[in-house]
Amino acid sequence: MMRKVVSLLAVALIGAVLIVALAKMPEFGGGTAFASLFLFLLGLYVMLTDSNLIKKVIGLNIMDTGIFLFFIALGYRSSTRGAAYMPSPLIFGGLAAVVSFTAIGLAMIVRLYKYYGTIDAEEIMRKRGEDE
Repeated sequence: MMRKVVSLLAVALIGAVLIVALAKMPEFGGGTAFASLFLFLLGLYVMLTDSNLIKKVIGLNIMDTGIFLFFIALGYRSSTRGAAYMPSPLIFGGLAAVVSFTAIGLAMIVRLYKYYGTIDAEEIMRKRGEDE
């Protein structure tokens, strides 16, 4: 319980800092920036508080979605002012990295489940402590 409270406070602090940073960017205001920030913070909260390994991978994917939304919105804002800026190679490279990391992470979770019989990170750490 204490870990969830500390994680929530950390996410709230990071969110407050990022909201202040976004508010000071005059060329990038609006709801899309805050939606991408919300997705990023939601994924971060899931990764910090949940001990289920599959939920941690899902949280990481939610964080990545927030980052990609931010880049797409940044390109859209820039293109409305005349300078078409769309970091498509960066987005495509990031998508390839996310898909490969998700596949490797899920494959590792399957192997951990076969070996330990659980996908709970805390229970796996307890079992590892008993083995030594």
